[in-house]
Amino acid sequence: MSVQRDELSALKFLDRLQGYLKHVREPQNAFRYALRETHEFFDASHGCIARLQPGRPQAEILFSIPRGWPWDVDDLTLYIERKHPPVRPGVMMAPLKRRGGAWGALALSRPRRPFRRNERELVARVGETLSDAIARIDNDRMVGVRARIDRKIMEQIDPKDLFYQILDGLRSLTQYDHSSALLIRKEDDPALVLVAEQIAWAKAKSHRIGLRLPIAQETATLLLSEQVYGFDR
Repeated sequence: MSVQRDELSALKFLDRLQGYLKHVREPQNAFRYALRETHEFFDASHGCIARLQPGRPQAEILFSIPRGWPWDVDDLTLYIERKHPPVRPGVMMAPLKRRGGAWGALALSRPRRPFRRNERELVARVGETLSDAIARIDNDRMVGVRARIDRKIMEQIDPKDLFYQILDGLRSLTQYDHSSALLIRKEDDPALVLVAEQIAWAKAKSHRIGLRLPIAQETATLLLSEQVYGFDR
């Protein structure tokens, strides 16, 4: 009977989690809610969501319960990279995918009572549910940004304003924290021209507008044929 109660409780928990995430529009809110609810359901002493950004040597903690807890980022990094960190009875993790690949991990710690196998299977389902929700949010945001840019194109606004609409859209999608730039090449021109740039980290205007970057003819032909800077991909 205890096993049946556990299964029923798990199903109710997943259903509640899916029901809430279905209406969330911001990834940060989805992460916070999933971590809080999962931490409480498993009666964990600590919980966190970590991510590993491309090019970074170690994972970083996005959210933690309690805040500031010193997680073993080496173990988290190995787990996200699928390199099998040491198995610890009081710790369990679930992979989080984003944009088609490994992105992060949901981790829980409960030293006083080792996690059981069925709990580890359940937290894996939580990871899948959260990953699916984030994929839906990312897709909705992408569709929204593209629709906004399409409207601006139809309004035939000044090209400069359109360029910055595109960069604003990219920032809302990627949350870049340094800068973005838009370069355009006209037919028969051997150079790319910087037509718009946003410097997010300094909140400053660019002083490089008009900068020309010469490119090889082969590269120019490839850019045009692939429509790298278009909206058709």
